[in-house]
Amino acid sequence: MRLTILAVFSLIHHLSASDPSIGDLFNISSVEGKQRKWDEFENKISQLESEIFYLKSKGAKSCTELKQKPGFEKSGEYFIDPAKTGIPIKVFCDMELEETWISHDGEELAPVTFCTGDGCFEKDFKYEASDEQIEAIKAISETCYQE
Repeated sequence: MRLTILAVFSLIHHLSASDPSIGDLFNISSVEGKQRKWDEFENKISQLESEIFYLKSKGAKSCTELKQKPGFEKSGEYFIDPAKTGIPIKVFCDMELEETWISHDGEELAPVTFCTGDGCFEKDFKYEASDEQIEAIKAISETCYQE
């Protein structure tokens, strides 16, 4: 998100009302002090942008629904709430393929001892979403698969 100079000064004014140290950005005499304060200010803006982004995305039930909102055209990590529990989950949205990926702890290779027959090896996955959220996303999806 690009901020205009006017927007930056407006944001400084707004933030300095709740955090007076931000207004001190213009009262610092050393270059190092100004750079440190500027870095803190940029960090605060970045945090606020992340919070706004989170708040704007968390109400969507799916990546497809999220894609319809302005600013969510690119693939990436987002928060959605398929079951409308009020507790959104972090997913990866592939906006081009219109796929929703829910992460789990099974990305690492698992050692397998020699075995024969169907089902002789089993691996449990712990997903970063509740069963309720997973079931809700499955219910509104056309297809579901696991790689």
